[in-house]
Amino acid sequence: AGSGTGIVIVRFVHSPLVARINLTVVLMASLRVQVSPFPAYPGHRQVALTVLHRYRNDFDSAIVRQSGVALILMTLTNGTTLDLGGSSLVNISLRQAGSALASTDTLSLDRNTFVLTVIAPNAVLSTRNVQVDVVGTFGSIAATPVRLTVTNDPLTITEIAWVRPLDQTGLSQPSYPLSGVAGGYAGQVAIQARFSDGSQHAN
Repeated sequence: AGSGTGIVIVRFVHSPLVARINLTVVLMASLRVQVSPFPAYPGHRQVALTVLHRYRNDFDSAIVRQSGVALILMTLTNGTTLDLGGSSLVNISLRQAGSALASTDTLSLDRNTFVLTVIAPNAVLSTRNVQVDVVGTFGSIAATPVRLTVTNDPLTITEIAWVRPLDQTGLSQPSYPLSGVAGGYAGQVAIQARFSDGSQHAN
């Protein structure tokens, strides 16, 4: 069997009526692992990361690093791409670059959400980059893996995507009225920034 167009014919026992439905039959063209920015935001799946950076911070000594989320994407013969993350058949694991050995000291992997968090010591990353292969399967089908580099090179902000006030529950809103005594009210805002690798992050 292959891809193409099929016709489903429906007949009724007690009626001469016949219904025909055209169906497009597609096959899997490719299966691949992709790492996208995390926390997620609208459009984050359109950004494929191959490097996890630290965020540049000129104001204090705290080091904050990027996180990512591993996705398994299936591309069909009609060009459609499906995210298979909700399937129980998906499995993600981490391996040392170019090896079948598990990688356990650079990234942590949440088995439920597939979120990747950097755990390599700053002392290591300040001297060298570390690479990890993110591999995945969908049932018995192996996906094309992605090699992820963890680096100390900093990301810089290239654009402020939006600034929104926080309401009384701490959630960002497109608009929120501020009220109070002039000079005596303080509020908070959330900022969504776009970075030099194309990713975004709020706050």
